[in-house]
Amino acid sequence: MAEAHPLQIGQALKDSLLQAVSEDRVVRGVMSCAKLLEVSPECVMVCILPASVPSHDVTFHIQQTLVEAFCVEHAIPILKIGDLEKLAVIFAGRKDVANSLENNQDEGEGDLTCLLVQVPEVKSPADQFVMEFCEMIFLPHPRIDLPA
Repeated sequence: MAEAHPLQIGQALKDSLLQAVSEDRVVRGVMSCAKLLEVSPECVMVCILPASVPSHDVTFHIQQTLVEAFCVEHAIPILKIGDLEKLAVIFAGRKDVANSLENNQDEGEGDLTCLLVQVPEVKSPADQFVMEFCEMIFLPHPRIDLPA
């Protein structure tokens, strides 16, 4: 595999997410993610979190820290996304996400502050690229920029 740079991994992650959304393999929201992590951590391909946390929201910071710790403990790769708006575009057609973003909801099916992508039955080239990238990186949580 060629050396990955942010543009390549960003596109691969976007493609992988689009496929996962179409196959209903994405769990959104801290509480929903925590439930899946508790029951079936082995079915999680990757955890996606925002790169920056609102400094005024201590609860959010604590929840994100706990999710990260659980993922590290269970060897679940963590990728951090720099721009939640680009992530929202991937879910743009979903009414639950649109309503959540409009109403500034912090939790529920539309929440994009914590995502778990479940392992697919058959891995696409994008899924394989993302998984290989996660295996090859040595930094704990790289920040990925999604293309527009």
